[in-house]
Amino acid sequence: MIKDPNKYQFYDYSESEIDFEIVFIVGPSRSGKSSLGRLLGSLQHYFHVEENWLLLMLPAMCKEGLLSKDAFINMYRACISELVYDTLLMRTTSFRPTDHSYIYLMKSKEEVDFSLKKLQSRADVNQYLKTNEVTVVLNLSEMNPFIYLLRETYPTVPIIHVVRDPYNIAEDVLNKKWYSDVLLLKPSNRRFFHKYKYNGNHYYIPSWVGKEQATKFIKMSESERAHFYAVEQYYLTSQAIAMMNESPIFVYYEDLVKDPGSCLNALVPGFLEGVKTSELLDELSSRACDDSCSKHFPEVDEKIDFINKYIPYFKDRYCKIKD
Repeated sequence: MIKDPNKYQFYDYSESEIDFEIVFIVGPSRSGKSSLGRLLGSLQHYFHVEENWLLLMLPAMCKEGLLSKDAFINMYRACISELVYDTLLMRTTSFRPTDHSYIYLMKSKEEVDFSLKKLQSRADVNQYLKTNEVTVVLNLSEMNPFIYLLRETYPTVPIIHVVRDPYNIAEDVLNKKWYSDVLLLKPSNRRFFHKYKYNGNHYYIPSWVGKEQATKFIKMSESERAHFYAVEQYYLTSQAIAMMNESPIFVYYEDLVKDPGSCLNALVPGFLEGVKTSELLDELSSRACDDSCSKHFPEVDEKIDFINKYIPYFKDRYCKIKD
């Protein structure tokens, strides 16, 4: 039995034996985080990690009081250190062509073969990290309410907020049916939920929905839930930014697809292209992007002005009302 847990902690590789940089990409699902992550992941010595489950769960556990802040920070840093080894040794790499994280979307066969053949152990990874300026790009969906915890864990690491028209996000979410009655009654993913009984049924409400909003969320149509999700995510982002004394980094999806090269250069001045970088730049710039808003939903109107205080141009870009 452990009598004094304060005597125990994870060994922090990130401050001693290994040397790497970290970039966090945060924002709602369907906002363009993966597109930006893959582009960054194509650069020389950059590695993109898509939505690691434990990195998503630990902040929520800390906020709910299931972990002390000290335990959270130790675990988060240890998890990322282990993830660096697993990523460079390709233990968690996707070779499935239909996955968004499919390795050959970001890296050439030669780059993949180098990792598979030349990096065989932790010692090999340590040597690679010492001789190269390695950056690990961590794509974290719905991390918006917890960015203050990321900042306390890594005081100087860049946190990039991806912003997209919330109505386009909602359209994608609606097509995915993520907030249908079927999935609220029996969720398909393993996230944190609040359990509510309503009209004899048990609903599993996502943890980002405030407890005072749960009944209203259940009563919404599927379309209303999708639009509520998109705006609420940026409302939570704005609340979190308001708690922090820093100038956030924003990437607007519409700008990313309009001129991906300029966006990339703003984030990584003088970047070193990988073999796949030009392909990804071309693919992004070929996407059609409608940045006009055709609908306006009264249930979220009151939050727009608050969001606009912390996310520049949000209202002008996304909240136009048709005459």
